[in-house]
Amino acid sequence: MSRDLLEQLDEHVHGMLDDAMRTLMTGQHFGRENYRSCLVRVVLGVSAHGGVIVGRAANLILGARRAFRVRVVGSVDSCAQRLAGRQRIPLVEALRRVQSINAERAQFVQLHFQRDINDATAYDLSVNTDRISFTDAADVVLCMMQKAGLLGTKRKAAAV
Repeated sequence: MSRDLLEQLDEHVHGMLDDAMRTLMTGQHFGRENYRSCLVRVVLGVSAHGGVIVGRAANLILGARRAFRVRVVGSVDSCAQRLAGRQRIPLVEALRRVQSINAERAQFVQLHFQRDINDATAYDLSVNTDRISFTDAADVVLCMMQKAGLLGTKRKAAAV
């Protein structure tokens, strides 16, 4: 499958008109159902070897028995400040981007999995990066995975 096409579809919501235009322009039919099917296969394949999967609704695809499901959150303001600093863009632009990304991710999960991205029961742990550094958050995740019996075993573990 086309990497460029997957990148365009990834975590973005597309309607029937978008699917039809893409088919006409590329000759490839890659609608929502095809994307969802490929996404599920890729996430299941990655999880079979253990590792970390960021986003892509992996927490919903794998469920609690196959993964330790972590939600990393931060306030819009904090995320925008980090983005503005990293990309050297004005704070107003960073705020707009963070809000847009958050909305796209929520729409993606709702469209493909009929779930609310903010449903706390879809995660085993939520980490707020407004109060906890990324390094400390990683330590917390590893500690909780160990306490859940997912580290130090022969069984492969996936954190999503």
